[in-house]
Amino acid sequence: MSFVSPLALRLGALRLGVLRFGVVGALLSSSSLLGAQTAAPSDMPPGQPPVPPPIVPSHPPPGTTLGEGVREDDGGFDEGPGLELFLRHADLRHGLTADEVASRAVAHSAMVEQRQATARRAKGQEDEAVARLWPDLMLSARYTRISPVQMPEFTGGGVQLVGAPADPGPLPPNQQLIALPPFTFPILLNQYEFKATLSVPVSDYVYRTTTAIRSAEHSSASARWDEEAAKLKVAADARIAYYDWVRAIGQQIVAEESLNNMRAREKDAEVLHASGLLSRADLLGARAQTKNAEVLAVQAQHFTRIAEERIRTITYEPDPDRVYKVGEDLLAPPPAVSVPKETTALLEEAVRNRAELKTLRESEKSIEGLVSLAKSEAHPRLDVVGNYIYANPNPRIFPQQNRFDGVWDVSVMLTWRPTAIGGANAVASQQEARMAELRAQRRALIEGLRLEVTQAAQGVSEADATLDAAQEALAAAYESYRGRRELFRIGQGTLVDVNDAEVALTRARLALINAHIDARTSRVRLRYALGRDRVPEGRVGD
Repeated sequence: MSFVSPLALRLGALRLGVLRFGVVGALLSSSSLLGAQTAAPSDMPPGQPPVPPPIVPSHPPPGTTLGEGVREDDGGFDEGPGLELFLRHADLRHGLTADEVASRAVAHSAMVEQRQATARRAKGQEDEAVARLWPDLMLSARYTRISPVQMPEFTGGGVQLVGAPADPGPLPPNQQLIALPPFTFPILLNQYEFKATLSVPVSDYVYRTTTAIRSAEHSSASARWDEEAAKLKVAADARIAYYDWVRAIGQQIVAEESLNNMRAREKDAEVLHASGLLSRADLLGARAQTKNAEVLAVQAQHFTRIAEERIRTITYEPDPDRVYKVGEDLLAPPPAVSVPKETTALLEEAVRNRAELKTLRESEKSIEGLVSLAKSEAHPRLDVVGNYIYANPNPRIFPQQNRFDGVWDVSVMLTWRPTAIGGANAVASQQEARMAELRAQRRALIEGLRLEVTQAAQGVSEADATLDAAQEALAAAYESYRGRRELFRIGQGTLVDVNDAEVALTRARLALINAHIDARTSRVRLRYALGRDRVPEGRVGD
């Protein structure tokens, strides 16, 4: 006996194990197994009343609060056509929100930290280029101790210096001459020197310095936009991870709600079987379906735990015992968003706003400056250099004197290295090739953006349409389930009809949860694709 159509079975099998549809989707196909399970066990004594199997209670995973649980009585759980139960597990004042998860993920992301370090390095290179505007001033102090040397005498060896006690000029006749004693120039063994050298690279101001500053500024801006892009990417992924966690919680709620309904159906089946209104095969089928629902509920809890651990990982949650509660009303209408109808308008907005493209544009401008710098190496250099020396003895004063004297000099130097032309052109060619790579990368990114923004815009439209349809489908599925359940209770319906209605209701509730989540994740993807996102700020330190 089969309780679902082959199409429903295939749909359920496709959804099994996928986080988007969760393990609850497997419930839609599990009832197809009941045809092989409805036969009575051969070891059951005939005529003996069936013993109800033990019911394994369902418990929420550690760290996730699911309120007081579902209400269970003889009539089973009944929440009406909506998903108000979902709101019971939320704390809209103090619960976890997508913005908080995004803020914490950005604050602790290793990728963002790496981009921040790169931005700081680029800023340092910019400061270095600006510092080159100043002339090069070098100060030095030196002490020298020389070894003693024997200076030759300036008289001796048959040569005698003479002098006369008279004024400079021709000597008068008969002027007495006096022989001078031998002498040497003094040698000072201890020498002290203080020197200041100021170098002004005049040609660099024309060809290099201003170009280097502009190139460094563009490189720093590129690094900052790269950091911004990393933050926005991490934030968008964190928001989607948050909504996947909420999706898992919603699927767990639906799974446990369905389990309670299955338990209620089993009790009804026992009453009808005891009254002779239900076959033993149908009773065993109800028990088997309850067991399957219990397994699926446990699997849904596992998916919730995995999704929660992902949140703890990306946010670097310091408190392992913190209990997460949903802080957003996910059943409220999704926020309105303006979506241009034309693909050209979508692409223009993305090209104008996306941080990745701004990164590439700034990098291109930076490399243009590097090309100019490389070519300037082939130009002649003009430098003005000034020196001031304050020394004892001063090397420019002869003979040496044991005292401090100051002297200065200024020189203009024109230098040119013809052999540097080949290397400069080679470096310029390398930089031009890098610039061509960036332009091609930018063009490829724009081509990819066209598809990304189109898919994101269509995703919002599709999610909104799906949400409207899911709400209508849930209302219809609930009415069908409620009617068949009442008919079954008064003995005018079959368990097969109730099970089919239960499967349809579970499918509708799961579809509505997915529709609410998809409506929000599609908006996250659209804002990111169009560059409308901003770096999140919030309770980073919570």
